[in-house]
Amino acid sequence: APKRSRKYKKMSSIGKITGTVCRLTHNDGIKRQSLLYPLGFEEQKNPALKDGIRHKIQNLRSLKQKTDGASRSSAQIENIKRQSLVNYCIMGRIRKERELWRPKITVIGEGVIERWYFNHMRSVKGFKYDCKPRFFSEQSYSEMEKLIDSVVGQGGFAVCVCDADVTRVDDAAKSGLTGMKEKYKDSQDVLICDSMPSIEFWFLIHYLNTAKYFTDSKAVISKLWEWLPEYRQTGRFLEKRKWVEDLCRDGRLEEACVRASAMKEDSQSYSNVYKAITLFASQER
Repeated sequence: APKRSRKYKKMSSIGKITGTVCRLTHNDGIKRQSLLYPLGFEEQKNPALKDGIRHKIQNLRSLKQKTDGASRSSAQIENIKRQSLVNYCIMGRIRKERELWRPKITVIGEGVIERWYFNHMRSVKGFKYDCKPRFFSEQSYSEMEKLIDSVVGQGGFAVCVCDADVTRVDDAAKSGLTGMKEKYKDSQDVLICDSMPSIEFWFLIHYLNTAKYFTDSKAVISKLWEWLPEYRQTGRFLEKRKWVEDLCRDGRLEEACVRASAMKEDSQSYSNVYKAITLFASQER
């Protein structure tokens, strides 16, 4: 026989090594596939496997299980794993049905302040609701109504957060807010959370128990600076989570809810944002 060259021997050795690796990879793949296809590779290659063949495979495994003695066999272990997976899927479906039973909450606001506040509250307090940017823009009360009707029309629950200071100087705005409240006062799917004069008053009562008259948001902010001197109505400040964490620290959020709930809407200043907070907290129970 002709002598093989060194080059051929070298290539042959590489081929042997490569073949070994391929065989190992193939065998390892069979083990992995057996977890996905409990009946073996036949089911993967032929999804329309006849019931007779399927029953034979199951019978063989049952027979092996009986003959393995008192100790747990691989078939028993596989059955336990399979049953655990089934139970996990069933429980997951039950949880999903419970979530579907509860209408999805969507927060609607009229500006960037409300958007960032409620966006941070989801991570700070673990509240669950939708807080999409498209639901937060400078808009009239009638435009808010359209968004509310859209959310409710899709089977959701709408929480509308807005300022009421404009109603002091604009009769049309006052009529719009009054009409919106009247429209949804008996609705089980809508919650109107207005603040007089602005949402900054809600922030303020985290630190101070007051219902005094404030002309506008600027007047409230000047008082709020005593506790939050860095507060600004800019995206650069609002996008940071720390200011919301400060509001919620040391039980201030709960105290603000107690203070706000004691105020009447005919007060010089008030906030109904506490109603939204109470709703979100109840969803966690």
